Amino acid sequence: MGAMERPTDHRGSEVLSREECDRLLDSAQVGRVAFLYAGDPHILPINYRFHQGAIIFRTTVGSKMDAAEMHRRFAFEIDGWDADSGSGWSVLAHGMGEAVTDPEETAALEGLGLVSWAGDESEDMWFRIALDDITGRGVG
Repeated sequence: MGAMERPTDHRGSEVLSREECDRLLDSAQVGRVAFLYAGDPHILPINYRFHQGAIIFRTTVGSKMDAAEMHRRFAFEIDGWDADSGSGWSVLAHGMGEAVTDPEETAALEGLGLVSWAGDESEDMWFRIALDDITGRGVG
């Protein structure tokens, strides 16, 4: 985080601008997706791309991500921490999840160079979280 004066939240954490959050989402490749499944919260690591204001990733057909078929809300989070300086940041985003099934769109997504967290794409499906809320905080 820079030395310039930034707005802070009620706990004193620096509030990141939307542009900073977008830049961080675009620069990272691994994050965590959170959703409810069978009444329990689940958080899973994913390889992803930030593409056209959405989180795009691949997931195995038949996984817990089948909850997406019901167009549920998802949370997505990335963060970074520098232990030497005691500084870090976190970006939290929310949006509706959906499977991407249109053949033209999935063909275009293939160009993102994205691989599944599990590494086997033979039974993968594309998934999108259309973000409607993105916030970020910095410490240190």
